[in-house]
Amino acid sequence: GDDAPPRLFSVAALFNVLDRCDYPKLLLKSAVSRIEPGGLLLVASVVPFRPLVLEGRRGSKWGEPSLRAPLSPLNIARIPTEVEYPQFEMRLAVILEAILRLHPELELRRWTRLPYVSSGDTKKTHYTLDMA
Repeated sequence: GDDAPPRLFSVAALFNVLDRCDYPKLLLKSAVSRIEPGGLLLVASVVPFRPLVLEGRRGSKWGEPSLRAPLSPLNIARIPTEVEYPQFEMRLAVILEAILRLHPELELRRWTRLPYVSSGDTKKTHYTLDMA
């Protein structure tokens, strides 16, 4: 029924959404609240972190898609430039600090660096982005 406690999961995954949604703090809070004690939160994000929300779609009768800032972004005072923070790890720390500031009950167990792979088009089967 409606009074039943929410179901908890051993793993929750937020892959490439914290920088692309309007309410990343709310999404993060919701995911953390649904993890059972000792569970894992998996987060993937493009680094450097550049939050932008895509509106619309290509070929739409309402026009081409546009990018804008999230309505309620993560609390990152200022996103450092690649010149200020040249190492990947330093730019990653900015995202981790923002997440852990919101949810100090979380602990970082591991991180890894992988290229971002997106679906392709008529020219290529896929595209790879690795700017770190």
